[in-house]
Amino acid sequence: MEGTALRASSSWANICKVNTATMPEKEKKNWIYIFTYLVNHAPGGAAMKDMYNSSTAIFLSMFLAFVWAILYIYLMSFFAEYIAWGIIGLTLLSLVGITIASFGYYATTKDDTKNLALAVGLCGALLSLIFCICLKCGWSSLHNAIDVIDASADFLAKTKRIIGVPFVYFIVMVFYFFFWIGCIICVYSMGTIKPNLNY
Repeated sequence: MEGTALRASSSWANICKVNTATMPEKEKKNWIYIFTYLVNHAPGGAAMKDMYNSSTAIFLSMFLAFVWAILYIYLMSFFAEYIAWGIIGLTLLSLVGITIASFGYYATTKDDTKNLALAVGLCGALLSLIFCICLKCGWSSLHNAIDVIDASADFLAKTKRIIGVPFVYFIVMVFYFFFWIGCIICVYSMGTIKPNLNY
């Protein structure tokens, strides 16, 4: 082990880096075995190996997420108001449809599930009535909210550089994370640090 440490070369960051080129064959095989074992069996090494093996899929997913985000922004810019009103209309139609279907099933069947169909129909009718009352009472607020959604979608579509803010922040944090990892490696490579309390 001492012979191996003497052959260790120091990098620019004062990290103890093993130089396997000048090692005896036996020590070289041992180091390769240890490195392979750490990569394949240690939790951190296995995770890094999995990320390396799936790096193509990860980068492709990042690119597709960016493309879908741009398409979604334009879709919301063109159809935000129609989508919002369409969702409201579909919700009302669904409640009315459940009510009609349940009452129709209750009127035409003689099974034991008639009472359940009647209960579902009554609940659907009550929810439809409540939904209509809420639409009537909050029509102005709902209209303003949908206008805000439409304006926000138009703003994002016309100010695409705002997308760069989280992307640049992510890049900065990634570099900071690797810088932090490098600092940790430098500290650990120094060995045991004993503080001088008299200093």
